[in-house]
Amino acid sequence: MRCKVFPSLALLAGIMLTGCGPSSPGVAVKGLVTYDGQPIPKGRISFEPSSSTMHVAVVSAKIENGGYQLPADAGPAPGQYNVRIAGYDGAPPKPSEIDPADAPGVEFLGHPLFDEYVTLIEVADDDRPRDIIVPTNAGRR
Repeated sequence: MRCKVFPSLALLAGIMLTGCGPSSPGVAVKGLVTYDGQPIPKGRISFEPSSSTMHVAVVSAKIENGGYQLPADAGPAPGQYNVRIAGYDGAPPKPSEIDPADAPGVEFLGHPLFDEYVTLIEVADDDRPRDIIVPTNAGRR
């Protein structure tokens, strides 16, 4: 019985020590996101691993005045990513849009400018900005 338990414990300890995080360090990523020729006032950008960069974490950042930035310690590992962009107009909520049940501290980003846009980009360890143009056919809401 002891012989069967020890290998299982050793395997479990090995898994716990290696963790589930990215296998390579992240890189700093920044850029400008535009829609209809203008910087997106507010939004979110997420870098989700594609099939070629599996086993790395999803990372995301706020978009403010079109700009986004992820420092290396919070950035994606080099590789290909499906990038999801949600863009908002930054306008304040109308009284009818405020729900008292909303969690305190939830930021209202405005009204959606388009349906969520997804594109594939390559992230490399360089200082080049990753600017993204959301096409006007992404769908205006």
